[in-house]
Amino acid sequence: MKTVMLCIPTLASAGAERFVTELACNLDVMLYKTVVVVTNNLDSSKPFYKRLNDNNIVVIDVSSKSYFSEFKNIVRAVRYYRPIIVHTNVGACLHMLLPTIISGTGARHLFTVHSMGYRIFTGVKKTLMKLSFKIGLIIPVAISDTVKKSMIEAYQLAGDRIECIYNGIDTNIFQPKDRKGFSHKFTYITVGTLYYIKNHELLINAFYIVHQRNPETMLKIIGDGKLWEQISNQIQMLGLSDCVVLEGNQSNIVPYLNRADVYCCTSLVEGLPISVLEAMACQLPVITTPAGGVVDIVKNGENGYIVDYNADKIAERMELLLLNNELRQSLARKSREMAAALDIKKCAANYELLYEKYSK
Repeated sequence: MKTVMLCIPTLASAGAERFVTELACNLDVMLYKTVVVVTNNLDSSKPFYKRLNDNNIVVIDVSSKSYFSEFKNIVRAVRYYRPIIVHTNVGACLHMLLPTIISGTGARHLFTVHSMGYRIFTGVKKTLMKLSFKIGLIIPVAISDTVKKSMIEAYQLAGDRIECIYNGIDTNIFQPKDRKGFSHKFTYITVGTLYYIKNHELLINAFYIVHQRNPETMLKIIGDGKLWEQISNQIQMLGLSDCVVLEGNQSNIVPYLNRADVYCCTSLVEGLPISVLEAMACQLPVITTPAGGVVDIVKNGENGYIVDYNADKIAERMELLLLNNELRQSLARKSREMAAALDIKKCAANYELLYEKYSK
């Protein structure tokens, strides 16, 4: 049986980590043994670790305080498992590059590029990545057409040197439930790490405008992060403590999505956000800023709205979907249709084709 090694810095609650977890759990077990490598401290208490463990996926921690020790750990792991493909994600790419070559196993190196914003390589690292792409040491895989275009510009690569596979989600888990019987205020929801690129401040300001005219509304924010205190202070200063709820990280967000009415994304930078796909799969219309690959899945006026970085304009669309139930339901149905076309099993099957293509 062939082995595939999926590599990620951590198993924290974020989009790239969810992608690796779901891909590992959906590769064909009759064809591949899947090993997940964590390069920067494995926390076995995280939900993604539990999901991998429940699916009998081997998870190994190669991290070390010493770079030399970590290097040896990676070489040892690659030589032991002898994967046909080392498939890296975000910061694990450069961690795995040289040790994979030194291992002498002949494993090919695929790198899924989740975003071209704050995670883009600079300086010497960018030069190393550009060279690795051009000579075929690393095969880049973009997660959307927009990310692929960004890579072409950033690394001066020919389009045929970059593969493109859209992210996928489990549409059997993320699916709409009957909302009848729920007595709740009209609810906007967003999911993401409390970090500056998610731009929660803008969303809260937009919600404030909506709430002033429509007091029977609320906003739920799922996620945790460095800006918790800052965001909490903003909520208090605007007098929104009773209607904006910081829910923290949640191992199961499906019930939250199924009790919400509209999903909002005000990010500065995105790749192809898993959280948006999950919301769409639960049949929520999406209001989003034009951040990266989100524009590849949200079609303006069809399954949501793409709005500039302006609180008044975002509030206008939020209020439109609040007041026009027929429009909201129409957009919601189209959201589900888009998500259904991006099921994780289709995504996994496409990666299996790539593994075979580059391991020959």
